[in-house]
Amino acid sequence: MTRRAFLERGARLALGAGAALGAAPVLGLAASGFQRALAQGATSIWEQPGMSREVTPVGQFYTISINLFDPRIDYRQWKLEIGGHVERPLTLDYQQLIRSPDSVESFVTLTCVSNEVGGPLAGNAIWRGVRVRDLLQEAGVKPGAVDLVMEAYDNYTDSIPIEKAMHPDTLLVYEMNGEPLQPQHGFPARLIVPGIYGMKNVKWIRRLRVVDYDYKGYWARRGWSDTAVIKTWSRIDIPTAAQLRAGQTVVVGGVAFAGDRGIQAVELSVDGGQTWAPVRAVKEPLGPYAWRLWAAPWRPEAAGTAELVVRAIDGLGEVQTDVLAPPLPDGASGWHRRRVTIRA
Repeated sequence: MTRRAFLERGARLALGAGAALGAAPVLGLAASGFQRALAQGATSIWEQPGMSREVTPVGQFYTISINLFDPRIDYRQWKLEIGGHVERPLTLDYQQLIRSPDSVESFVTLTCVSNEVGGPLAGNAIWRGVRVRDLLQEAGVKPGAVDLVMEAYDNYTDSIPIEKAMHPDTLLVYEMNGEPLQPQHGFPARLIVPGIYGMKNVKWIRRLRVVDYDYKGYWARRGWSDTAVIKTWSRIDIPTAAQLRAGQTVVVGGVAFAGDRGIQAVELSVDGGQTWAPVRAVKEPLGPYAWRLWAAPWRPEAAGTAELVVRAIDGLGEVQTDVLAPPLPDGASGWHRRRVTIRA
């Protein structure tokens, strides 16, 4: 049984060089010109129906769980234990956590390792919490530490390398989009670890344990990646499968993400990947770990069908691979394609 099936059973350019795209040209407009071309500034290019929101509303943010019934935790009874290979084991309660003078906020996009190419299991939010590094430094990590083991109230466990745990942007969070975490998102507290898939951003956390060996968590013991580094991906949100009209300008848009590497550029093809052009309207991310929205105007000239394809280039200059791979064991890969019908 696949991870997705298991989980479901348990619970859920503006483009430059437009002429290069041949029979289905793309208008060569920058973002401002693109917006003027769309009904004289009527709707922002980033607010088209069907386009992903820059910040995903809590109620629309994907959730994944191994449980038939998720934990419901009384924050008055919640305590976080920090121990293991440390000098001074600590215990932290909820009031100490939310009243910490050292709390920080960070925009971080989460995506699930079981997400298919073009799938919906991704979202971006602003998280508030404290640096895990600060807690570990207070506890005094002993020499020889290898992993930080994260244990949850539902007995789920996973681990990250101690170097990742000590990164200043790895957080123990208690707020999502300015509100206390909802139960389905890990209330009272969860981990946010940029750059790795959601399975290692453990919810309902109750214990952090430093160990001097390589710990394999719940999904790693079942054949999934232990490093879980997010692969570069991009998605077409609009247009949908609805028919288009020849000679009519529409918006092609979506999101792109590459974990902690960032997105440098996005490219679009309207002929099934035979030719490509750069998307010029790529919105600045809200932070170094947030996805980027992209949008481009497209005016198909003739009736028929067209296949839209998107690919991204990460912050290291690496082009998203076209090699199709399933989610198991370390995340899906491949270009997202969308076939549309154009009416005369």
